[in-house]
Amino acid sequence: MAGDKRKILLVDDEPGMLEPIAEYLSCELDQHKILTANDGQEALDILAQEKIELVVSDIKMPRVSGLQLLSEIQVKYTQTSVILMSAYSNISIRDELKKNNFLHFIQKPFLVEDLKEQINAHFNKMDEGFQGTLKNIQLNDIIQMCCLSIISMAIRVWQGSQSGVIYIKNGDIIHATFGETVGEEAFYQIVTWERGQFETLGDVTAPCVSINREWQFLLMEAARMVDEKALQKEKDDNITTPDVNVAETVNSTKDKDIEIVSESLQKRSKVLIVDDSAMMCKILTQLITEDKTIEVVGTAQNGQEALKNISALRPDLITLDVNMPVMDGSTALKHIMIKSPCPVVIVSNISRESQINIIDFLRLGAVDFIGKPKKSKDMAAQKKRMIDCIKNSSRACVNHYRRGIAAKPLQEKSEQTTAIAGKKIKRDSSSILVVVNSGVGGYGELLKVIPMFSDTMNAAVIALQSMPAEFLVPFTKYLNERSTARVLPLHREGQSDKSPSSGKIPAWKLNKGCCYMGTHDLVVQDGAIKIGPTNDTYYIGLKNNHQESGFDHFLQSVADTFKGVIVTVLLSGADVGNLKGLQRIKEKNGIIISQKPATCMIPEPLQKAKKAGLIAFEDDPISIVKRILNS
Repeated sequence: MAGDKRKILLVDDEPGMLEPIAEYLSCELDQHKILTANDGQEALDILAQEKIELVVSDIKMPRVSGLQLLSEIQVKYTQTSVILMSAYSNISIRDELKKNNFLHFIQKPFLVEDLKEQINAHFNKMDEGFQGTLKNIQLNDIIQMCCLSIISMAIRVWQGSQSGVIYIKNGDIIHATFGETVGEEAFYQIVTWERGQFETLGDVTAPCVSINREWQFLLMEAARMVDEKALQKEKDDNITTPDVNVAETVNSTKDKDIEIVSESLQKRSKVLIVDDSAMMCKILTQLITEDKTIEVVGTAQNGQEALKNISALRPDLITLDVNMPVMDGSTALKHIMIKSPCPVVIVSNISRESQINIIDFLRLGAVDFIGKPKKSKDMAAQKKRMIDCIKNSSRACVNHYRRGIAAKPLQEKSEQTTAIAGKKIKRDSSSILVVVNSGVGGYGELLKVIPMFSDTMNAAVIALQSMPAEFLVPFTKYLNERSTARVLPLHREGQSDKSPSSGKIPAWKLNKGCCYMGTHDLVVQDGAIKIGPTNDTYYIGLKNNHQESGFDHFLQSVADTFKGVIVTVLLSGADVGNLKGLQRIKEKNGIIISQKPATCMIPEPLQKAKKAGLIAFEDDPISIVKRILNS
């Protein structure tokens, strides 16, 4: 079809309007073929016989109106774009237009040159980017790349006379059609084909949303179906083989099953270490293999070498450095998440140059971050943190993670956070407190939700995340630059890498429109962050308390002291302690909300709280924040 002209269909019941426009466009757009129809029904008849790229239609017409024609096109001819025009612009028509998706609306009368420019702009946009042929690539690879890139696209797939369309919106698979079949069933029928052809149709609006599952689940389920088909085919082939000793095969299978069960009981976490320093690889290997449940199955000195080793070594977890030659950590991580999803822990020194890189890694799906080990008196503590991090992260369900669009720094942060309509914002103490608790696998969720909190919200937020103490300030600064709410770090004045507990003990006034960021290390090592009223004003102070779980003690002190509304939000891997703190919150009529476990990298702590009957409701993190802000 490379030499064919693109076809444009003009639809209008007024010959005095239709014929001059068609004649003008035929002369001006000689690279396109102009067809005409006198009403919507005639247009549908033409669409059934011709491949039409663009329809330009009047709204008010006999038999089939322009809006009815638009609805039919969106269902049956998804690759066709629509421009609507009308001399009428009353309230009812404007309301109808809002409900529909189309390319443009033109108010009659109009200059035909303007219509020509809109048509040219539309086709120029469709022609942007690369063109070519992809070979030896699977359909699920294309879908993965679209979803991970968070783009909107429709993909038409065909095999002989069979064809279907998959719709992706902002990185989510929302709809699929295969003949008369729609939704998940249509998606699975298309993706499980062994071979076929496809073309991308650009950002085509789906006629409806028929799929609500995560794209990772859909692709994994499709892969399972393909495997089952292959196994069934193998079984069918074996049935026709006369020389097979059935009894011997059954006994052999039983023996293998016993071996597999035995191996699983003794299974160790297999780790692949990726660092351009051979010495650091050796140090990390010695450090983490002191725990007998961890096995280092290989090392790599750059991302490219790591990608070659993954399929052969099949690690349960990868430790990844940031800066490496040949292929850096960022590029390697993207390839890992697309081709071989596996829990990744970033192991890197924190510097001004690496801070943003580390945060981007966490946004792209890295489970956790930990600093490289240093020679110091607390080597035993470093080793424990490293081993705990690897053991916890190796359990992560990385397929549950949905990458978010990176929030951009606010250009006018200072003005937004200090004034509204020319008046300085008064920082009043809050009567509503939101406690956000996040753990392993929760960095990415925090990066999505904290920028959603508003400077004008009638609540204060305390967010806790398990992270190295030295990472707290740069992480908080990153969030503060992207949030209208003020984001402040809960740390001791003069805190340093060598002495995270040194300095004066500060206190912060608990103001609405502010988010206070703390670490679990701070809570556990220095005791609970206690909140106490002073002249009807609440303050956050760091107090020593080594007698019980820091988070439990913190929540109990919040429940006993804070007299306003308390909302607790639990994200992936959140430390729930022994549940005493959450139980106290519920006793004081506080609300406990959980991220849906099915969307968490580490769901077990949240399932523990749910099993105890402490969760009021579950939702995805963005919907949780929207609900809090709206209420």
